[in-house]
Amino acid sequence: MRVIIKRNSKKFLFLLFLSIFAIIGGTITTLMSPTKISLNGLYLILAGIGLFFLTLSASTKDQKSFERWSIFSGIFYGIALLCGSLISFRYGQTVTAKIILLCGVIVISLTITSIVSVLRRGKQHV
Repeated sequence: MRVIIKRNSKKFLFLLFLSIFAIIGGTITTLMSPTKISLNGLYLILAGIGLFFLTLSASTKDQKSFERWSIFSGIFYGIALLCGSLISFRYGQTVTAKIILLCGVIVISLTITSIVSVLRRGKQHV
């Protein structure tokens, strides 16, 4: 059984503002280094978008919308974790980078498994 967060609750508003501030912070970080794409900014933007979709999935009552927002969240979080792994490799933190890379691979594989199960259920109902 999953818990649904009401859209007018403090938890929902906190998560929503946190995701918006992460996206804004990542955009500002990226704009401060216009000559090259900032991996730190890209990481913040992707994590913020993932948190935004996670917040939407936790606040919806419809099962189909819940699955869709959860899949989007998993995709963005997985890519953000892979980007975080690149940041750690860049700074020479190989153990941390490998752990983050493992987490990113797990999130992406779970998301792919979820996509496959949703597609199989969709074909059975046709």
